[in-house]
Amino acid sequence: MGKTFHIANIATVSAGHFVDVASDFFGFRKPEFIPLKDFDMATRTHVQQSLIEPFIPYCNYTPPFDVANTIKALGKSGFSCPKIDDRFLHKLFKFCVDKGFIRPKRRYVAQR
Repeated sequence: MGKTFHIANIATVSAGHFVDVASDFFGFRKPEFIPLKDFDMATRTHVQQSLIEPFIPYCNYTPPFDVANTIKALGKSGFSCPKIDDRFLHKLFKFCVDKGFIRPKRRYVAQR
């Protein structure tokens, strides 16, 4: 007892690549990323600050998820986290559209 079991995929994808694939899939224009050194929260409007604030913790550090206990507990179950590639992202985005979580600007084209 007393162990932590993080359920997290050890595979990663950059925010830039995620946005590239999402903008293509959903048909939106890619946002311009502002380098952190050039981003000044004090110059944002109150509305902009309230929209941005909840996401700042996710953008400023890499969370310390240690999945070693989870992997050990799963042992020989055969479970493995999927690779996060374009095919996986398309499948994820399609699921979000099919379930009504996101409405794309254009109809997506089925991938593979």
